[in-house]
Amino acid sequence: MEMGLGIIIHDDGGRHYLSRSYVMSGLYKLEEGEAIGFHEALSWIKYLGETRVVIEMDAKIVVDAVNGHEEHNSVFGDIVVGCKSLLASMSFVWVKWIPRNANVMAHNIAKVARNFSSPHFWDERPVCVDGLPDSFCTC
Repeated sequence: MEMGLGIIIHDDGGRHYLSRSYVMSGLYKLEEGEAIGFHEALSWIKYLGETRVVIEMDAKIVVDAVNGHEEHNSVFGDIVVGCKSLLASMSFVWVKWIPRNANVMAHNIAKVARNFSSPHFWDERPVCVDGLPDSFCTC
């Protein structure tokens, strides 16, 4: 089974800066796939050397787990521990929940991910999200 991931980075004015899509293969529960995608986003942000980042996600279970202190004795919990470890190595990174309807651009990029044989990057606003205002775009 394949799951697409879409990541969008804005500048501090809310304008598109970079986007990335890729496909994960495997059998994951939804929350596990979302957590793996979050870990991938963190890794990319760290690789880029970005600081003072707000990550917006519509996966409330991941946001709550990463921001909380509860331990999850599961595969999901193990992924969250990895995310927290990566977060601890980064300065000024915040994670907040947003409703799905505010995350439309990232979902559109995730949908087109399966059209590419490898991860795809955009340094301009992706065509697959044309017609949507920048305010619909999230990290």
